[in-house]
Amino acid sequence: MERRQFFKYLGVTAVGTAVGVGVTPLLKEEQQTMLRPPGAINEKDFLGACIKCGLCVQICPVDCIKLADIDKGLAYQTPYIDARTNACDFSCKGIQCVLVCPTYALVHELAENAESVRMGIAKVIPDRCLAVKNEKLKTVSKHKWDEKKYKWKVNPAEYMKEVCNLCADKCPIGPGAITIETKKDKKTGKEYQVPVVLQGCTGCGVCEMVCPVEPSAIVIIPGKKWGEKNA
Repeated sequence: MERRQFFKYLGVTAVGTAVGVGVTPLLKEEQQTMLRPPGAINEKDFLGACIKCGLCVQICPVDCIKLADIDKGLAYQTPYIDARTNACDFSCKGIQCVLVCPTYALVHELAENAESVRMGIAKVIPDRCLAVKNEKLKTVSKHKWDEKKYKWKVNPAEYMKEVCNLCADKCPIGPGAITIETKKDKKTGKEYQVPVVLQGCTGCGVCEMVCPVEPSAIVIIPGKKWGEKNA
């Protein structure tokens, strides 16, 4: 292959890769499918502001922040949190990931304290929920948090409950974010309990992480706020 042809081929390949791997996922990311660390600005601006330095990953005391794989296109190597595996519990003081961010991707004013953070919103899926079905929590969850990172918080006796309330019980924000309320079935008249997400929800993901059923009966919708459509 001649030199001119080689560079032409290289250029076409690079453009094709950018379109196939970068631009297409970027369009999807505008709906924000990944849960960003505390203090993150809106997704479109975040992708431009984040320099993919990884400092937030290195400083996180519970190792909950990961870097996106190459299949995320232009979001490759940007930080995100897989709440089901390892959520942000605000156990660090000063929200360290925000403090080390060298750009305006994570904003200190958006994360001055745990209560002010809005990473997303929790959504309850009633037909999966043990509380709604009035089923006992008979066994300790086998999630990663049970055995490794969060072992110091776990007392197995706490999880042998008549009615599951782990999402509310372990929420780092408290009753301002999620409560367990009693409802009545309109058809049968029977009472049941259901988790209710409130305005104080930060979207940190602890509720999704501790949910003992699979798939989880409560999930985080990234980027959404309480009261928004589809939240």
